[in-house]
Amino acid sequence: MVNVKNHFYLSKIISRKDEMGDIGRTYDALASYFKAVIEDIVKVSQGLAAGNLRVTPQAKYKGDFIRIKPAQETALSDIQQVVKDIVQVSEGLAVGNLRVVPKAEYRGDFVQINNALKTAWSDLLQVIEDIVIVSQGLAEGGQHIILQAEYRGNFVPIKTALETATANLVEFRANNTMQDWLKTGQARLN
Repeated sequence: MVNVKNHFYLSKIISRKDEMGDIGRTYDALASYFKAVIEDIVKVSQGLAAGNLRVTPQAKYKGDFIRIKPAQETALSDIQQVVKDIVQVSEGLAVGNLRVVPKAEYRGDFVQINNALKTAWSDLLQVIEDIVIVSQGLAEGGQHIILQAEYRGNFVPIKTALETATANLVEFRANNTMQDWLKTGQARLN
């Protein structure tokens, strides 16, 4: 950065009407350009670090620096899509909509997020479908209801509860059948 003392000398050089003046003006323009580009990159980087995905590059990039702006815009767009997707899936799950699936195109390290979202969504959907199937099967008197989902983590107690409920109902029905048979036999004997 040009301090006050150097700025005095630079302004003397810039005011010259010869080759040294041309060099001074070119140097000053280049320094101003670099400052604007660096400030723009810093602004975008700080915005991202603060979670502001609406920050966009504003400086006019030239020459080889022109590749920086589209790279920043692409990165921002990709991050915005991933965040929007995560919010959409999370909000859908929060209101019980299990048909919400990730839609964004995930690239690079974001593929892991997509895989995690799809796995969580799929596992939850399978567990819910199992609960519905078991509940319907039990309501209809089914005795050989088999759980289909792979239960992991906090879903394991659900599996245990469903299996216990099914076993208890089967045992209860068997006892009722035995009691009915005994009562019917006893009534015939009388």
